Amino acid sequence: MKTNDFRLHMMIDGVDCAHFSLIEFENPAGWCMVHPSVVRALELTRAGLNAQSTQGEVEIIITDSVRTVTQNEALGKRFGWTDHGGIVSRNSYHLMKYGGIAVDFKARYKTSGMLLSSRAVFCVAVLFFDYCKSYDDGHVHGDMRKLVTG
Repeated sequence: MKTNDFRLHMMIDGVDCAHFSLIEFENPAGWCMVHPSVVRALELTRAGLNAQSTQGEVEIIITDSVRTVTQNEALGKRFGWTDHGGIVSRNSYHLMKYGGIAVDFKARYKTSGMLLSSRAVFCVAVLFFDYCKSYDDGHVHGDMRKLVTG
């Protein structure tokens, strides 16, 4: 078993939800940090998507979570900084200094593997995250910025 390979349990309305593992939030350096409010928002987003689904069970795939400054700089160089028309913030809520409050994710049908549109995922996720944004490549960014901005 890998170091971070264990389930994250979250009680929501008296139900034990455990659809995510800590390892899913691991960055390329093997570090992971996730705030409980993010896990809760992801569980609620997953439940909301499943309640709407007509094509079977929906699962959420984490594509990015906590970043080091070096990792954020590499992404900024690759995709451009937001202050110059790119998609990466120099002061991203993904940075470790914010305590694991941001996550990028996609949703897909478990059986077929077909991705849901980022717009459809956004419409549910925005109900549970402080901030959400849908991207053309199919992922959604969600964060709990009110934890650090007040």
